Amino acid sequence: MSISNETMTRRIVRYLDLEPKYAEVVNIDNTEYAYEILGDVFENIARGEKIDLLRNLKILPPCTPSKIIGLAYNYYDLTEGKKMNPLIFLKSKETIITDSETIEISTKIEKIWVEVEIGVIVKNDLYLNDIESVTNSIFGYVIANDVTAQNIHNRDHHLAYSKSRKTFCPISQYITTDKIGRAHV
Repeated sequence: MSISNETMTRRIVRYLDLEPKYAEVVNIDNTEYAYEILGDVFENIARGEKIDLLRNLKILPPCTPSKIIGLAYNYYDLTEGKKMNPLIFLKSKETIITDSETIEISTKIEKIWVEVEIGVIVKNDLYLNDIESVTNSIFGYVIANDVTAQNIHNRDHHLAYSKSRKTFCPISQYITTDKIGRAHV
């Protein structure tokens, strides 16, 4: 079966060979294969040779962000119908794991909750950019889980203790993009 590089949507996965590498996931007759990526994964990529069955690879989180920025109170039900600007919070990069890994919960934490989110993967710094630059900087999307621990003494609901504990941001194994490495916006 021949595979075209002109697919509308690409699924990018990161795996461990001797070092971390990126591959494109292709479904052929209901079996997922990993293909090497030629070129820069964040630019105009091309599909190379078949590597292996996806299930035979050691899958890593699909990205290694320098920071994770989240928005709280970003949907209607949480704001109880009030129009308000979302709160911004940070999660440490140590919170990232794949969706097949286990969330570590300390016995000192009495309560946690998880919210499903859309993670936006950007290729470069967006500080003070115009809307076109921002749109062109979006590489793709992941499904993310924002895990939060019960706060201590009502002090830090959206700060480091509650949001940035190790493993508190499981994300999907794939980054979904369009054919040229830019997400649909």
